[in-house]
Formats: sequence, C-alpha cells, structure tokens
Amino acid sequence: MQPFKVVTFNILGEWDEREGAAWEEREAGVAATIQDAGPDLVGLQEVTYNQRAALDVRLAVLRRVPLLEHARQIIPHTDDPLNTILYNPERFRLEEHGVFWLGLDPARPSRDWEAAFPRCAAWARMVDLTDRSPLLFVSTHFDHDSLLARSESAELILGFLERRAPRGADTTPAIVVGDFNSDASLDLHRRMKQGPPPLLDAWEETNGGPGAPYEDGTYHDFTGKALTEVGRIDWIFFSGPLRPVVVRRIEAGIGGRYPSDHFPLAATFRRA
Repeated sequence: MQPFKVVTFNILGEWDEREGAAWEEREAGVAATIQDAGPDLVGLQEVTYNQRAALDVRLAVLRRVPLLEHARQIIPHTDDPLNTILYNPERFRLEEHGVFWLGLDPARPSRDWEAAFPRCAAWARMVDLTDRSPLLFVSTHFDHDSLLARSESAELILGFLERRAPRGADTTPAIVVGDFNSDASLDLHRRMKQGPPPLLDAWEETNGGPGAPYEDGTYHDFTGKALTEVGRIDWIFFSGPLRPVVVRRIEAGIGGRYPSDHFPLAATFRRA
C-alpha cells in the first residue's frame, strides 16, 4: 500500500455570528485548508447542508460520501450539522456507507444520556485502488456537555468497529476520526484505546507517546493559540495493519484568518 493522507477537521457550523466566524468569511479558507493538505480521506464535523453544498463546489477534486435517504427524512437538512466524509476517487472507491446515531436507538437522532444535541457517526467502507485492500473510515463528534453521553458513545463506536472490522487473520484496517470533546489525558481516551478492538492514537504513535495533560491542544477559538484548559480533543485512532508516518496540526491561517475554531489534524498512513 502506498502512503495515504487523512484529515480530520471540525469546521464549525454556520450558526456562529461572532466577528470572523461567519461562514461566508470562512468558506474559502476551510476549502483551501483541506485542499492544501492533499488528503485522500477527510472526516469533517459540524457540517450543515449549506456548508456541504459549498464544499462540494470548492472541493470538486474530492467526492463526498452521500447522505442516506433515511437521514434526509428525519433531519431538518437546512440546519442540522452532520459528520461528513470526503475521499479522493483516484485513490479510494466507495463500497458501502451509512450513519448511526449516538443514542439508545442508533437508527434515530436523540438527546439520550443528557446530551446537549443529537450526535452521530458517519462511516464508509472503502477499497484502496492501489492494492484492492479494504478500509473502514468513521467520522464522529461526541457531546460537549455530558460525560455520560461521551462514555456511551465510545461504547457504540467500539461495538460498531468490533462488528465491522473484527480482529483476526483478515482484519480490516479502520480509522476513526473526530471531535471527542475530551482531552486525551482523560478516561474516555483510555477507553477508546482499550477496545475491543484496541485502538491506537496516531498522534501519540508519531509524537513520542502520550503528552502531558492538556498539551498539544486542537481548540483555539479563533485565537491561533491552543486553549490549555480544553486540550487535545480532536483525535485520529486506527486499528489493524496500518502505521502512521507523520501527524501534524495545521496551524496556519488563510489570508490572515483562521478558517475554524479548531485546528485540523493531518496524518499520513502506510500499511504495516
């Protein structure tokens, strides 16, 4: 397998009206940040209908994994932020995809476990065109208010991976990206790594292991400086026969502006 690039990016929904946060001021910068990273797979969070439509035009070199019809029927599409997956069609072929909700009934949105908002995970089963190998890719966003919701969401993600990418001789590699709203020093991160299936953190694997609590933050609130009280809340996990070569925060602004209140992460993977 030739190396391939993955980006995870919470682009911030279009509802924020603070100075510098309006979507029309950030749209070009979000697209340029993604395009400049040269990704083969992208997991986005907080993407509304209008933002998806804009990025479809600006990132024509990438394809978006489409929403399923049932998702369109149960979500007010004009204002609901969904996790979105983009892929490079010259590197990957989409085989299967779906969305499940982080609640007691994964088929429907809810605010179970005291969550502030309905949360979901988008997934896609891809085939690498360089060697015909499979890859499972998941983009998710955990609740920011409820520790219980984050904990239960982790169990749902791990259960999904255990069913879709079981361990064994024919293990399907998996990558899980997203905004987990928890610093990597806390129990949620340890639970995700514990599994089953056990997951590895690409940042830790390429940056000397776990850092000190609240180091290497990914949330900067349009300041360009990571907020130490928030920490590293955007993660790239992987399992199976993959190895990260390099992982970095994309910290540069575009035209003097930051495209989001989060730093995106970019990782390069190769097959182990």
